[in-house]
Amino acid sequence: MQKRGYKVPPLGGQDIFAISKELRKQLDMSDVIYMDIAWLLETLGCYDILDYEYCEDSDTMHYGEAFYNPVEKKILIPDSVYNAACVGKGRARFTIAHEMGHFFLKHSAVLGRNNDTTWKAYIDSEWQADAFAGYFLAPPSLVDPRSTAENIAVDFGLSFQAARIALNNAKKFRS
Repeated sequence: MQKRGYKVPPLGGQDIFAISKELRKQLDMSDVIYMDIAWLLETLGCYDILDYEYCEDSDTMHYGEAFYNPVEKKILIPDSVYNAACVGKGRARFTIAHEMGHFFLKHSAVLGRNNDTTWKAYIDSEWQADAFAGYFLAPPSLVDPRSTAENIAVDFGLSFQAARIALNNAKKFRS
């Protein structure tokens, strides 16, 4: 796999699913189909569990759609991404869940880059955060494997691409 993020301690899909499932349990949201990610972000902030800051879109353009700062343990979220998440846009919701994934998976400050050009997905920080976002927003145990990606996208508030992955995960989970 071509690296996208930083090399982090290994976590496979089952490990990340277990972490996301435990977080939902601790939040008393195990059975919630549509996770209000903006509300959750603000609630976690109010309880000083997770720090975040809204910013101008240009403030994160070097990093992508949002950014987790592991030194400050803070998420920078452009106004456009937050506003899109508030109105249910799947990609924006996934972006915020992805950045939360860096925090809950305990991705720490990077002391240096590895010179390898490729490494396994399960040690890539971006792959892990993507997996967390997918499992957190659409746990395989709540996704009906007989459903369609279109229905899953609507029910769970995902992009079509994320809904297809959630459907595949639900099928694997049940087999």
